[in-house]
Amino acid sequence: ATIIRSLVSIVALFLLVFNAAAQAKKAPAMGTIKAAVDRRIELTSIVARLAEYGEYKRDDFKSYAADVDEYFGKYRSHPAIEFAKKVRESNGIGFDAVPSLAVHLRPDLSQKMPFSDAAPEKRWGKKDAEEFARLLKQFSADTKADAFFASHDAMYKAAEERMQKVIDQVDFAWYQKFYGEMPQGSFNLYIGLLNGGMNFGPKVVFPDGKEEFYAIIGAWQMDAVGMPNFTGDFLPTIIHEFNHSFINHLYYRSESLFAPSGPAIYKPVAARMARQAYAEYKITFIESMVRAAVARYVFDHQGIEKANSELIEQRNRGFLWIDELFTLMGTYENNRKAYPTFRSFIPVIAG
Repeated sequence: ATIIRSLVSIVALFLLVFNAAAQAKKAPAMGTIKAAVDRRIELTSIVARLAEYGEYKRDDFKSYAADVDEYFGKYRSHPAIEFAKKVRESNGIGFDAVPSLAVHLRPDLSQKMPFSDAAPEKRWGKKDAEEFARLLKQFSADTKADAFFASHDAMYKAAEERMQKVIDQVDFAWYQKFYGEMPQGSFNLYIGLLNGGMNFGPKVVFPDGKEEFYAIIGAWQMDAVGMPNFTGDFLPTIIHEFNHSFINHLYYRSESLFAPSGPAIYKPVAARMARQAYAEYKITFIESMVRAAVARYVFDHQGIEKANSELIEQRNRGFLWIDELFTLMGTYENNRKAYPTFRSFIPVIAG
């Protein structure tokens, strides 16, 4: 879950003695990650937009937002939109809760697995998630949404090709080397064309333990003709979002270790964090570790000067302890005999 432009990526099961340049050229062991514009992400974003979710009305991609409003605008009173407004008010639905529900659906909008009060996301709850999924399917049929998506297929493909050029720059093998283990599951990257600068990292956990990890990357830079322009500036965001796939579950497995210090550390920056949609210390701790890991990635690939620039940016965002965390992760990287995996180092970070 994140709104910030930071970093992200995934996996490879090659020998750690390979140098970074050689690793970067090898495909991830779980398959090459392909950028995609996913219709479930677009559809739920459209519903959120029509329901006046401010974070989905930023209009960075102006021509596409205008097309959405022109085509779907007459359906603002649809039951799916009214329900989206209701759960916004009652459950605090918004931001990452929207794509979290989307990735729990199949392409035909049926549920990938039975919903619960924790899945697709605790803010939804089982009953409301099921009702929204039902109404979303109805909305798609009533609006003939597939016709809208088909009419934009060429644009979607162009956006995918541009994003793929950035993905291909990521050293996927670094994740295996840094974390010392791989989450089990598939890794996916979707472009959220209505997301603007919002980026999220939801995942699906199936009853058998299989997992699907997602990086949902927004479109906030446009070229001279108003098309999404994914440049090297997006690389840190991609690296950031996939880092969530490695860190989030480790934090929640050790959550009790962070509880004694969490509230006290969070309090001085609570207002600044809340403005970035990090409204509790747990999310802030996860973001802190992810951002420090991003800085380690930058350090390993571009050196200390670029890493310092990354750290300065994060301090300016309110992560005042980022330098100490970066140094602590350096201790981890330099003592892998004592700490073979990041999992084994979590108690040290918790302090």
